Amino acid sequence: EEAEEPELMKGVQEGKYHLIIARKHMVSSGKYRLLPLADDILCAVFPADKDLADKLCIPEKAESLKDFASIPLLLMNRYTPVFQLLMERFGEEGIKPRILRTARVESIISAVAVGEGASILPKSSLELFRHESIRILPLNPPINLPVVLAAKEKALPGEAAETFIGFLERGAE
Repeated sequence: EEAEEPELMKGVQEGKYHLIIARKHMVSSGKYRLLPLADDILCAVFPADKDLADKLCIPEKAESLKDFASIPLLLMNRYTPVFQLLMERFGEEGIKPRILRTARVESIISAVAVGEGASILPKSSLELFRHESIRILPLNPPINLPVVLAAKEKALPGEAAETFIGFLERGAE
């Protein structure tokens, strides 16, 4: 079952789900048994058109969070772990970002392509929603977004779930 992050977390806490696939920073390693599944990173996303980028005052090498202090941003919805992680990191840097609006990834990519603003998105999402009118740069320093399989630490997930976990732990032999 596919669900938004808040629904996933509520579902696993209440026993609706035995296992969830989530961004690692969403789940506390003390409460959950975690199995790493994939690595991901956040990337800067700009209009590919230089004139549109110049209108937004995007520097040629904007890649650190400090470079985003004055750039209008289109970010993932506020309830997403990506948005929450970005707000945490901006706060650590003392940056109050200029957020134009929040939206789903595919809407953000389209809006960036036509010059409404810039964004910071997971690389995996950008690979999924390829768009030729955007420019993608890795952040420096990188912001990692590991993906994990999580099960409630003290819950007994059942034989099928344990078999699935074992399969993943062995590397899907």
